[in-house]
Amino acid sequence: MHKYLVLFPIPNPFARRICRLMDDVAAITGLQPPYHKLLPHVTLHRILMGVDERVLKNLVASATLQVRQTTVTLHSLLPFGKRYVVLPVHLTRSAASLWVCINDLLSRLPEYEHSEYDADNTLHITVAAKTTPVFDHAWPLIQKIPVEPMTIPLRTIALYRKPAAGGRWEAVETFSLPS
Repeated sequence: MHKYLVLFPIPNPFARRICRLMDDVAAITGLQPPYHKLLPHVTLHRILMGVDERVLKNLVASATLQVRQTTVTLHSLLPFGKRYVVLPVHLTRSAASLWVCINDLLSRLPEYEHSEYDADNTLHITVAAKTTPVFDHAWPLIQKIPVEPMTIPLRTIALYRKPAAGGRWEAVETFSLPS
């Protein structure tokens, strides 16, 4: 059995810039940067389990055909409580439509397990996780890190998986958005 993620993999040179930002935050927090587990990305749907991989591929492919290539913008760091430091993602209408379409298609599957947090998601890139023990000391220093605004082309999304009992995330398939 596998866990699945639908995500927008951040392309270079933006991914390199975000990794440097993660390293800057890691130097302050002493925590491992998130890119050690999974490339810089925007999660378009929370982890899924119990859904057939072929079904996921078909639904994600269908969602990508309903929108055009677009952009997303990043420009500042923000804490999610004391547990995470993130880059909030500012969407175009087209990117928002893709996000909503993916959610709508997946949430209609009979095997989909709904969560009380289904409607409480905001798109972001996680820059640091599990920061609660160091947050009060680290956040004032993290806030001083300059973040150059980035407008990133959204050309592809990807389906990733990893074994339910551990392992590493791996790409299953990448889907191109029509131009």
